[in-house]
Amino acid sequence: MPEQVLKFIQRRAYAITCSLLFLAAVIVRILAARGDFAMDEIWSLRLATENAQHITDIIFKIKHDNNHILNSVWMYVLGPQQIWQLYRIPAVIGGSLCVLFSFLIARRQSRAQGIAALILTGFCFPLVFYSSEARGYGPMLGFAMISFYAMTRLIDESNPRVLLRHAILFWSAVVLGLLSHLIFIYIYIGFVTWSLQEFFTQKDKSRIDQAKSFIYVHSVPIIAAIFLYHFFVKSITVGGGPNDSFLFIFFQILIVTFGFRGLEQHAFVLCSAVFVSFLILLWFIRKAYGNVWIFFTMGILIAPALVLILFPFPHMSMRYFIPSLLFFMYTLSYFIDFLWERSLMGKIIASAILLLFLFGQTTYLPNFLKYGRGRFEEAIRYISTLSNGKPIKISSDSDFRTDLVLDFYKERIKNSENLDHVAFFSIKDEKDLPDIFLIHFFRCAPWDTGCLPHDVNEDTTITLSFNGRHCQFSYLKSFPWHGILSGCSWIILKREGAVFFSEPIS
Repeated sequence: MPEQVLKFIQRRAYAITCSLLFLAAVIVRILAARGDFAMDEIWSLRLATENAQHITDIIFKIKHDNNHILNSVWMYVLGPQQIWQLYRIPAVIGGSLCVLFSFLIARRQSRAQGIAALILTGFCFPLVFYSSEARGYGPMLGFAMISFYAMTRLIDESNPRVLLRHAILFWSAVVLGLLSHLIFIYIYIGFVTWSLQEFFTQKDKSRIDQAKSFIYVHSVPIIAAIFLYHFFVKSITVGGGPNDSFLFIFFQILIVTFGFRGLEQHAFVLCSAVFVSFLILLWFIRKAYGNVWIFFTMGILIAPALVLILFPFPHMSMRYFIPSLLFFMYTLSYFIDFLWERSLMGKIIASAILLLFLFGQTTYLPNFLKYGRGRFEEAIRYISTLSNGKPIKISSDSDFRTDLVLDFYKERIKNSENLDHVAFFSIKDEKDLPDIFLIHFFRCAPWDTGCLPHDVNEDTTITLSFNGRHCQFSYLKSFPWHGILSGCSWIILKREGAVFFSEPIS
């Protein structure tokens, strides 16, 4: 076979493979965006549609950490929608652009790195998860990769007209990234330090010209960051959330990213080994791929640490480190490229690593596509069918969460107006006693089908105390979720003596 024909076939096969991988990554995100609206999404929607009288209020008045500005603008423009998946469109588009631009950047290095970047960013479970949620994380991921792409071109390019085009792309991506989510600042700090090294070591320019290039690239983003800090960040209110230890968060990132199972007893050892391995990978990138290691070191490790030290969050969660996870996954593509280019054995090892990574995604992703963040709509429809047209009082172990979710779905479910939420701590006498009690269940192992407690079954009963009065509740039905990150399972209990119920629907 002629060499030119062989090369043509290889190019065509590569293009088809990459196209199919990208299409699969987009489809996974679309499928992930089908599920029920969860509490944090509902909270964001309430802030945008109920608290904002004008679109400018989203920046100047709603100073809340659950107000992700671009996402809130989208919700404000859409207004109340029966099809809540429409609110997730920016997240899906942002997550898909993240995968596309990671490929475009990596492909400039080699074909092998391009495919590796497609797989590692396209099918990483937490990246899929946050690319299908109506909050700011999905768009932020997209703008992070677009700005990275623009910065690589700004560093490599010398044509003034092309430089202007990529400068505008960089300015736009950074500003929109900051407006998507404030944790984009990690990435931007990485760009600043990386470009300091690159621009001030250009031997063909004077020190003044080097400074002009640096100011030219960063003027617009810095002005935007100062504006955002002054009018939004410095008076922001933190709504609440988990307060996990850093070791737990690091371990959680590893298990949801790679699908590790049964290693809880070795969390410290595993985290330490991964951290040391990553430092070695950064050293390797420095030796083999140039100054880009500065960006990865700052954006993944140092910038998040500095931000947390200077502006300590009252609540710590894995989602605050999503930008670091994105570029951590991207750095792994360098290692795959290195292995692939060395030998046949290197190609086998690189392929095995990618296959093992894909296998690890089966730990959480199938359950997420099946159960989503919860089955709240189905649960509320079920409860509404239990009454013979009479009111049902509902209480739970999380008043704030239940109130948000119940109100959201009541507006969208016919014949659910008879459902009345009663705050647990507001119950004073017998007339306030709830007919239904909801238990939120969050943590479970990935192999627990439907993520429900092992000791919950049809014979389960519990006794609850309301203002000194003891009431017995019996198990009615469960509505599971996928088991990790945002969302929860709902376990429905019925108060003994709530005689007006119709027969439960199985």
